[in-house]
Amino acid sequence: MGGRLDSWYDRSLSARFAAVGGLALAPSFVLGRSLPVVGAQLGTMLVLTWVAGVRLRPVRTVTFIGLVVAFNLLSPAGRVLATVASLPVTVGALTLGLERAATLTSLLLLSKLAIRPRLRLPGRLGALTTLTLGYLRDLLALPVAEMVRRPTARLDELLLQLHFRGTEESVGAVPNFADGGTPTTAPLAAVSAGLLVVASWVAALLSYTHTG
Repeated sequence: MGGRLDSWYDRSLSARFAAVGGLALAPSFVLGRSLPVVGAQLGTMLVLTWVAGVRLRPVRTVTFIGLVVAFNLLSPAGRVLATVASLPVTVGALTLGLERAATLTSLLLLSKLAIRPRLRLPGRLGALTTLTLGYLRDLLALPVAEMVRRPTARLDELLLQLHFRGTEESVGAVPNFADGGTPTTAPLAAVSAGLLVVASWVAALLSYTHTG
């Protein structure tokens, strides 16, 4: 998003509403217990990130999913589908790996949508929460290749930037909406977000009770 509010998502949802909606939606992702449900949740998050104008990194996303699945294959369970380098690829491990990968990817995408630069929560605790979520947003934005090449130096640079930014921002500051931001949430966006949260929770609970 880069500070510009030029998408329907940014124009229609306030930063605070997006954060609360993200907190309400996240547990339903964790609760999902079937591949179709978590796959649908991931597909929804991919569409929302596209609508919101968030830049996706397909190579990073696919690599992350592949690594999660590969680690799960190290714990074989169920029927053997194939053997790769003397490692059995089983139905149970593959399914569980895909479910976990989809869930984690959905949560990462949700964090990009829910944690907005203009987020300000009321009170001292709200200010500290805002600061912490801002740190998380910046950490998630770190380029993976850069972190692999020089992790310590890159983290030091980021922490220094966050430190100076934190000293310049007053705790509990009132957000500035003069640059086109919106302090309110459009009714249609609020209803759509509410329906999304309800649908995700219903699907997750049904999959949870069915597998439980």
